[in-house]
Amino acid sequence: MGFFRREPNSDQQAEAEGRDPVDASGPELYEGLRNQVLQLTPDVLGEGFEEVPILALLMETGYPEGVCTLVGVADGGVSLYLSNGGGIIGVGIDPTAADLNRRWLELGVRVLQEVPEQLPVIFEPALPGEGMTQFVAVTPTALHGSSAVESEQLGRQHALSFLFYAAREVSAAATDAIAYIQEQGGGRVSDGVLHVIRSGPISPAEEQRQGTLRLAVLDAYLLAAGRREEVLDAVAEASDPDEACRLVAQLLGVTEDAASNVLNLRVRSFSQSEVARHRNEAGDLRTNLE
Repeated sequence: MGFFRREPNSDQQAEAEGRDPVDASGPELYEGLRNQVLQLTPDVLGEGFEEVPILALLMETGYPEGVCTLVGVADGGVSLYLSNGGGIIGVGIDPTAADLNRRWLELGVRVLQEVPEQLPVIFEPALPGEGMTQFVAVTPTALHGSSAVESEQLGRQHALSFLFYAAREVSAAATDAIAYIQEQGGGRVSDGVLHVIRSGPISPAEEQRQGTLRLAVLDAYLLAAGRREEVLDAVAEASDPDEACRLVAQLLGVTEDAASNVLNLRVRSFSQSEVARHRNEAGDLRTNLE
């Protein structure tokens, strides 16, 4: 699992600052970061979040190396916390990651409203075991969470599969953004955690790149909306999420990344208003890029 690594020079930095390199990126750090999110309240986020139905959403997956916790916050924050002490904080400044995070949170709200039994009230959620995945929703009044489910099952037919796919897209967008941001000098390591910071405005070239990627996703979305039943059949025939992406990509004639975004956008839930909104966004983007 590529996430489970210590960031370069984190031990040296810890020693230079007079801290124990082991403690600097140990499990205690992970526990502290995770607890901050689980204890999040509207006043911590600031004005305007009092009525937000979900303050933060977590997807936690167990791997042989430990647990990876993906965190999406209502203020746009996106982070990855690793139980071995590493992590990435602040990827929500990337527009693609921020947009996918917003959609993931919206899906979480839908679960609470439409199938609340899938995310009942919980207390002090334990970490999932290897090969298991669970979701935790932090609301202003309580924690809601799913029982840990085999990750492979979530990738096939499960009531929370759409939440799983959406989280995968947030995670993929976050990790894709990291290399570019670091190249631009926007990352720093502290306590074994990579803090993503971008200074200055986005360059025209980067704005063009992001717009082109977003347009590809929107075009794939609109293609899928027009061939909804065929897409659903392709997903049903797939043996795993990767095969589903390949089949949908072949069906629509798009890249597998775009197809993966289509699965995240959940064809079953497409409404006329959503399709119209995305069609308008695609039109505006296409005009701006010409």
